[in-house]
Amino acid sequence: MSSKTIINRYKCKQVGGNVTVITYENTSIMFDYGYAFSSSKIGSVDYDFKRNHIDAVFFTHFHYDHVGRFHLIPKGIPMYMAPVTKRHIQYKNPDGAAKYDEFITTINQGDKIKVGDIEVIPFLSDHSALGSFMYVIKTPDMNIVHTGDFRLHGYMAKTLYKNLRHDILMACDGNVDTVITEGTRIIDYPHPDITTHGMQLKAEKIFKKNKFAFLYVTEIDPESISAFYNAAKKYGMNFFVDKKVFEPVSMYVPFGKEIDNRFNYEDIICEDDIKLSEDVLRKGFVYLISINDNCLNEIYKFKKFNPVFLFSERQDYLIPFMGNYKSNIADFYNKAMKVCKKSYFMHTSGHASRKELRIMLKCLRPKKVIPIHTDYPLLVKLLSRPYLKK
Repeated sequence: MSSKTIINRYKCKQVGGNVTVITYENTSIMFDYGYAFSSSKIGSVDYDFKRNHIDAVFFTHFHYDHVGRFHLIPKGIPMYMAPVTKRHIQYKNPDGAAKYDEFITTINQGDKIKVGDIEVIPFLSDHSALGSFMYVIKTPDMNIVHTGDFRLHGYMAKTLYKNLRHDILMACDGNVDTVITEGTRIIDYPHPDITTHGMQLKAEKIFKKNKFAFLYVTEIDPESISAFYNAAKKYGMNFFVDKKVFEPVSMYVPFGKEIDNRFNYEDIICEDDIKLSEDVLRKGFVYLISINDNCLNEIYKFKKFNPVFLFSERQDYLIPFMGNYKSNIADFYNKAMKVCKKSYFMHTSGHASRKELRIMLKCLRPKKVIPIHTDYPLLVKLLSRPYLKK
């Protein structure tokens, strides 16, 4: 007997801006509604909500390519997201968040949300966005797992392993019919994987020998920030944050420390003019910068102390003619390196490697795999074949 459950994907043959709609008879639910990246040749999804009814929208996490277009969803459609995702959109789009507040419901791991004949259950995942969810979607004739963006090398890897091996399977009654999975790194980046904990240990070695360090990492990656914070605190160093990014960096703390104490960096210090005080000279510091002239001046101020520069982003941001080249970041870095005695590159990906995709599939043993969030969906399908339940 054929299933009445229908899964439709929109613009999923690219990384970012993907939308998934699951329908059972008269009920349809959507997963994510974000922007495609500027480099996309396919563009963002302009879903026709008037022609195609949606009963609810679920968001996997707070990244721009997954939640950025929430304010374009017609009012009245319920939206479900993690508490930290709601806080993030309140910061990034305060007017939109205020207008849609009555339609937004925050959810946590294990909650069961019933939308018509479809039941949805969120599970904490491991990704560079705090509070990311995988979802179990149960229709009367199908058990589906939507992975969202995930990895298995962050601070939350242990939690996700447990969810994959036990809780998600239990929610599916031991039988997963379909996995909708990201495949961002099906063709791996040319650098080796580094875990968040491994990055923390590397930073500890650097801070043991260098009392003054400037750090660049995106303000919306609280896990990487936590890794450097934890490394700095091992040696009693101050952890300064440029005032231009202090609000987004600090707003994650109340949510992070409820999930894992390693995300608790509540004693960070907002700063835009570091004084050469006895405390600073004795303890040293790590300074989380933003890309602006004031931060560059702060680096030059400490020239005689031989500071180091930690770059925790993709290295191709700095390489001209590469697809991800960012001239403002590259220019800042080149100027900073006229002062800093050495730079260190350490970045942990927010996405699953091929090995981690295999682990997920081996745990869930689905009958079918549907790739999203990848430039190479066929390769994801080929990788999944040995793990499909016959």
